Amino acid sequence: MSATFIFKQSVRERGQRLQSTQAPATMRGMLSDVVRSRQEAADIPQRMGGRDARPTRPVMVDTGHSRSVIIGDGVATAAELSELAIASIEKQEAQRSRTGTDADFDALRERAGMMRREEVGPKMREAMAARAERARRNMRTDPAQYQKGH
Repeated sequence: MSATFIFKQSVRERGQRLQSTQAPATMRGMLSDVVRSRQEAADIPQRMGGRDARPTRPVMVDTGHSRSVIIGDGVATAAELSELAIASIEKQEAQRSRTGTDADFDALRERAGMMRREEVGPKMREAMAARAERARRNMRTDPAQYQKGH
């Protein structure tokens, strides 16, 4: 059996494994690999056929709670994709240990120009008190106080 045939067979088997067990249903047939751990990320070059292999399909990093896709487009080598996958896993783990979730809602809130979470409660109380005061001073919302003088 030739080495080329064995390589093609292993790629074919890996593709079938990806389609049946690892890849999400919406991404089946579109991914080169799905990585779930640092060890799998380190093994990307071996599974792609060498460190210099340049896969055209993306690699998905799925840590269970969040997913990210690394696109190589035939330009990035398997070694580079492996390093990016390891960095993505480390970033997701650090985020989860720091905030307890996969998304940093404080940073997202700040980027959108919204107020901090700690400021929301007091600001809402102030706004509701000002609205209640405005309603009390309005003749249409409380006509009884204005009819006393007539």
